Amino acid sequence: MWRIPIIAIIGALVLSSASAQPTPPPRIALVIGNSAYSVVSPLPNARGDAELVAEQLRELDFEVEFHPNLTRTRLAQEIEAFGERLRAAGPRAVSFFYYAGHAAQDHLGVNYLIPTDATARAPEQLRAEATPLQAVFDDMQAANNPVNVLVLDACRDWYAEERQRNTIAVRGLRDMGRHGNVFIGLATTPGNTTDDGYGDNSPYTTRLVEALRTKANQPLSLVFDDIGALVYADTDASLTPEFLNGLVRAPRWCLVDGPNCRTRQTRPNAIVLTSPFLRSLERDRLLAFTDNNVTFVDTLLSRRDLLAANGIDSRLRLKHFLASVRYRAGVRRLEFLRFSPFILRAERDRFPTEEIVQEYAHNPERVMNRMFAGRYGNGDEASGDGWRYRDRGTFSLGGRRNYAEATSWIGVDLVADPDLLSDPEVDLAVSAAQWSRNNMNALADADDSESIRRRVRGMGDYNQLAAAALYAIDPTAPAPPPDPMDDETPL
Repeated sequence: MWRIPIIAIIGALVLSSASAQPTPPPRIALVIGNSAYSVVSPLPNARGDAELVAEQLRELDFEVEFHPNLTRTRLAQEIEAFGERLRAAGPRAVSFFYYAGHAAQDHLGVNYLIPTDATARAPEQLRAEATPLQAVFDDMQAANNPVNVLVLDACRDWYAEERQRNTIAVRGLRDMGRHGNVFIGLATTPGNTTDDGYGDNSPYTTRLVEALRTKANQPLSLVFDDIGALVYADTDASLTPEFLNGLVRAPRWCLVDGPNCRTRQTRPNAIVLTSPFLRSLERDRLLAFTDNNVTFVDTLLSRRDLLAANGIDSRLRLKHFLASVRYRAGVRRLEFLRFSPFILRAERDRFPTEEIVQEYAHNPERVMNRMFAGRYGNGDEASGDGWRYRDRGTFSLGGRRNYAEATSWIGVDLVADPDLLSDPEVDLAVSAAQWSRNNMNALADADDSESIRRRVRGMGDYNQLAAAALYAIDPTAPAPPPDPMDDETPL
């Protein structure tokens, strides 16, 4: 006679538990594929690329609006409607904007998405016929939601030849910087162009769709880091994809679990008291120094304890640490050169013949596996350790042995999951530990810029960067002259 009440009670508990679960945030997406251009050759893959992305986003529970071959009027209308949908979805919404097709910058460095009926072929004429990319960013900022993803498989050649206007090279897109609460994925670096590839889909979107299907449970920063490495290898180093993580409120967000990614609990050790000096740092001044690198600045400010734990807690020490981080940024932009035949010929012990050089050149994974086989604790070439434990991070941590050592420093298992070194918080923890353990604080205390410059090995005017870093952390310091590297080595 107790059966019915017990069942009823159990049912009530189940219903109560289910009702207590938070509802998932709304997910909306706009996917555009412009192929059928009227004044230039059609882009064979753009529409098909967009269709694949739209299909995969639907599998990830996005409400997708897919639109191919948009004219100027329709392109502007659909972007406006996307903004309205995003604002109506509320402050918890997640958005995904994907565009494949032509895009270009005008003579003033403004980036545009180009509709299929555009006829302007000169930079100064583009404004009258295209839609500014800034309109998408404006909608995302107005919605004030925590997560927006913007992916551009664009930057094909639109102008007949590269031109120069007001010292701005108009090839490809202008560097758009980081935007708060927006994760940006680009098929190639600013100032360069991409293409449709030789298959049914572009190299970038092929890897993007593969990642959406198989790695949606990983933080976006790790997913897009892998996409970039794979596309670089797929295209024999002709494409160097880039991403900019501006997800300040959810830096480890992933497509499946949102902020509750599998690495959510994997955080570097420290949690120590910070000095008044570190607590006095101003976000706006740091953003100016780093060319608006929201991810780096907010990571540094939220984990000042990592700096304190490694003794980077004085004006001189932080000045040189920040200058060195910026100094290294230029080198990272040129890392693709290490896979060229010219560099491989210099590694005669690993690449002794021209035949081997040509076989391996421009294939990063194969080069790293051969070059670092049996070194730094790595296994043989077949083990894949050279690529698995490749140089990552601000100060280039490389090799299984060094990954294991870094694991002991920060309490994050980088041997089991080396991709975590691409996470900004983990990178900061490792970089601060490398700095401290290499006795760089002593050089900083002596203000020995030349010794630091030689040991860090970067690009640019180190003294200029050091002066700018000091100005960023000390309002009483004199303002440095303009940095000639500002447009070339964003952090």
